[in-house]
Amino acid sequence: TQIYELDHAKKYFENLIPIFEGKVQQHRNEKTFCADELKNQLLECYSGIQNVLIKLGDKEGGLVYSEMLAKRTITMKQSSTLLRLPGSLANISGLPLDSWSMERIVRTVNQQSATVLRYSVLPEVILLWVIQPGAGLVRFYNVSNNQKNKTMPDQIRALLSELRIEQNSKVVFDIENRALPKKRSEYDRIKARNKSLSNGEKTSDQVKDINEIVSPKSVTRQLFDLLIAPVEDILSKLEAESPV
Repeated sequence: TQIYELDHAKKYFENLIPIFEGKVQQHRNEKTFCADELKNQLLECYSGIQNVLIKLGDKEGGLVYSEMLAKRTITMKQSSTLLRLPGSLANISGLPLDSWSMERIVRTVNQQSATVLRYSVLPEVILLWVIQPGAGLVRFYNVSNNQKNKTMPDQIRALLSELRIEQNSKVVFDIENRALPKKRSEYDRIKARNKSLSNGEKTSDQVKDINEIVSPKSVTRQLFDLLIAPVEDILSKLEAESPV
């Protein structure tokens, strides 16, 4: 939480990343087994430095490392060459520069003429950058994890799984185009809500709380709140059929 602590952590990550990168590459060059623990430590360093940079207010630096983390995750699966590190790290490790700098990111967005939403889903937070043609970085937002028993990636995976099940079940209702009875659980929620409301006068805030308890948000709404709501105002201003 202290600036000097964050700056100290940043320097540690900047030193650790080249070391771990070198070890991973050595295993590739020698075609020897590379332990998952080593790869995970490297990915944790990339996640860690993003958290540190964001707390230090370096949004652009966090975006650059977000791109590096994505590239490293892919290259680990593809067993391709070592990820090249940016300026300061390249000087430490002796590796040439071949990273997606902020300038390169903005230039590419301008060339594509598309609004870009860049997500970095870390265990405790979702980081979201919005880059637009001609404007550069126009929004940065972070969504904190409010579930202690689940990481952010686990939350999103669980919601996506529910969504797929929900979509598959809708096929039946589309074919059987008649008024089917609601599920028992839906009736139970309505009954519980009406019972709560009948127990005396309720304020608007209390009624809202009751509705949230007995009528939980849909899966699509939960995903929307996590991923889209923070930038809904930007997206709503885009012209129809704009590339995103």
